[in-house]
Amino acid sequence: MDRRKADAAAVRISENIRLVREGRMEMPVDADVPTFLLSDGKLGEKPKAICNLAMGILFDSYIASIPDDALEQTSLKTARIHAKHLARILGAGKLLRSVTTSDLQI
Repeated sequence: MDRRKADAAAVRISENIRLVREGRMEMPVDADVPTFLLSDGKLGEKPKAICNLAMGILFDSYIASIPDDALEQTSLKTARIHAKHLARILGAGKLLRSVTTSDLQI
C-alpha cells in the first residue's frame, strides 16, 4: 500500500471512530472492529467466500446477467472479448479464490 492510501485510510478510520464515539455510527457488539471501521460501517464481519467459483463460470454468469438492451452491442461484444481473454489467460477452470496478485500482473 502506498503512503497516500495509508494516510487516507488512517483519516477515514479516525473519522469513523469519531462518529462511533458521538453516537452517529453504531457498531454492532459482535462486529469485526477493523473491518467495520475500514468499510465505513457497512460490514460487521469480514466477507466470506460462499462457493468455489471457476473463472469461466463467473464470466459466463456476468455476461448472462446483463439485461437486454442495457449495453450497446459493441460494448457487449467488447465485454465478451475481454472475458474470453481473461478465461484463456487465467484458465477457465481456475477457481476465483485461487487467483493471486501475481496472476493479475501479466
